[in-house]
Amino acid sequence: MKKDFYLTRYALIIKRLESSPATYSQLEDYLLNSFEFQDADIKSYSIRTLQRDIREISDLFNLSIHNKKKGDNRYYIESRPIMEVDEYNQKLLESFQVSNAMNTHPNFSDFIFFESRKPTGVGIIFERNDLFEKVLK
Repeated sequence: MKKDFYLTRYALIIKRLESSPATYSQLEDYLLNSFEFQDADIKSYSIRTLQRDIREISDLFNLSIHNKKKGDNRYYIESRPIMEVDEYNQKLLESFQVSNAMNTHPNFSDFIFFESRKPTGVGIIFERNDLFEKVLK
């Protein structure tokens, strides 16, 4: 598994689990069939990597992902952080996904139209230094 591919994995896992709970095999199929995994030529995704990713998602995005131990063993997002932090994390994920799409497929720039809105500022970046330290490790 590529080390520099982790944010893409995190974004895909969150996106999949936000739509509905999923078993490991459903998550694995979703990830391996995604354009991002196919473009990176990634052919496997282990349960150990999923467990590591869930722990990192919890640390970075403050999302609590759990596994239903009984029955079908589905993973689900148990709790979301407070609204202000959640909104910031959502914007961060969306920015990453757009940036990744434009880097992976330069032709997308003809089809991506950015919103015209008042800038929210970058002050929060300096306040969230701990987040960037975790991301850069």
